[in-house]
Amino acid sequence: MVTFKLFFYLLFVLNPAFCLEKMIYGEDNREEINRSMDQEAIGFQKGVALRVDKKNLQVISTGEVAINQKSLEDVYRENNRPLCGSVRFKEQPKAGSCSGFLVAENLLITAGHCMAVSEDCDNHVWIFGASLEKMSANRFGPGEIFHCKEIVSQRYLNGPLDFAIVLLDHKVEDSKNVLPYSQASQSQLILNEPLFMIGHPMGIPMKIADNANVLTLEKNGATTSLDAFAGNSGSPVFSSHTHSVVGILVQGEADFQLDTGKSCFEEVRCRGNNCAGEFITSIEVLQIDLIKRLLSERKPLLSFLQYCEMKHETTEMLKQYFNIQNCDVLFQKLSKTKRLILNQLGIKDVSPLAGLTQLETLSLKENKILDLFPLKSLGQLTKLSLEGNPIGRNDIQCPNGPQVSFELSFFCRNYVAQAEKQK
Repeated sequence: MVTFKLFFYLLFVLNPAFCLEKMIYGEDNREEINRSMDQEAIGFQKGVALRVDKKNLQVISTGEVAINQKSLEDVYRENNRPLCGSVRFKEQPKAGSCSGFLVAENLLITAGHCMAVSEDCDNHVWIFGASLEKMSANRFGPGEIFHCKEIVSQRYLNGPLDFAIVLLDHKVEDSKNVLPYSQASQSQLILNEPLFMIGHPMGIPMKIADNANVLTLEKNGATTSLDAFAGNSGSPVFSSHTHSVVGILVQGEADFQLDTGKSCFEEVRCRGNNCAGEFITSIEVLQIDLIKRLLSERKPLLSFLQYCEMKHETTEMLKQYFNIQNCDVLFQKLSKTKRLILNQLGIKDVSPLAGLTQLETLSLKENKILDLFPLKSLGQLTKLSLEGNPIGRNDIQCPNGPQVSFELSFFCRNYVAQAEKQK
């Protein structure tokens, strides 16, 4: 298990080949969020967050939290990549990596490669409203710092389909901080549609980048001329017409290039029509409203014996299948079982199986299962068979979170991905 998980993490998260960089198109349109001429856009800043490594946080005497910061220039110099004097914002603090934004009081959207594995959830916090003024003061209270409770849905294919939906550990105090988003179909995006973006390029204080356009329409997203950098991954991209989020910035071209004459690195600029563009994942493919509904329908899990005593339909099926009518005897048998085959039984709800924590192999082929999330406690599970179940197109139905085994999450997401291809 550890080997498989480590391989995935090294390949897709730490491998430089998968570093999703960005660049500048024409003039650099980035500016401090509070200096924008767009008053409505300024109001969005409390709904945009910076991902910060927990190791870089320090509790101060007031009970607030400060971020251990170094300037962007210092960080690059320490990595033997000195920045040229013309690089903008190089004196500003680099405090994190990746951006995200609120779509509900406790639901955050970011790029899938920013929350690729459970360690990303465990090891980071999300800090909202990190403008230049806030970062300079370097004091953040509990109402601005949020932990990842669970990655409820995620895609990362090194292409436009790149997103993660994160359940936060508590709700924001003001629901007005939730950003408006569009559920309109992708066909309503048109070439040259004006866009702007709010986020944290290179992990520095929040910037707005406007005067951008849609360059090409792609499956599940589009390419744009947004001035973006690594750190903008997960940033909300807005329609300049509607001021609603229409996409998530996910990847683009290289940020910096070596100026051999000066022996320093300068920003890469696109001056013509030979640039690939910055990719955005369309917001409508996330099915946010469906996810909100499914989350609201989740119920607290009971014990196997409680389900059995209340004659839950699944435990009633198990009684008949194993020809054991006594709940205690049935649980004693199943609680020690490591391999369980429950194919073609008409099972709809797997909640009673959550208590069978010794399971290593579970086959649930040809049932009527819609939601596998209750199986999140099966930490020993290494094989899961799901063929023939109407689980659906969105992997919120899959178990996930810091304590969920990688195999369980992987098998479920793989099944959902195959189901998507068949539709």
